[in-house]
Amino acid sequence: MSDIAVLSSHWEGFGLAAVEAMACGLPTIASNVDGLAQIVNDAGILFEPGASKQLAEIILSLENTKAYNNTADKCLERSKEYDIMKMVNKHIGLYHSVMENNNM
Repeated sequence: MSDIAVLSSHWEGFGLAAVEAMACGLPTIASNVDGLAQIVNDAGILFEPGASKQLAEIILSLENTKAYNNTADKCLERSKEYDIMKMVNKHIGLYHSVMENNNM
């Protein structure tokens, strides 16, 4: 099993891999690109794409047990926002809102 998750994409859609990593309780480090930035947000750690020194420093900072555990806990909590039933209910609410606004 992994100790951390690193997603160093230059482009990402939804960022399912980030959600899955966070749901496993892994500190998640991701490129600050659309898709990943919205998922990881302030729970994990973002770095600028291509900034290898910054990425290395972030990885090394997680050798600190307190920093590791704090980031892991925040990531796990953030992943709960993407629970399947929550997502389904949000979509249903969106459809209801659109229908109401269009007098359907």
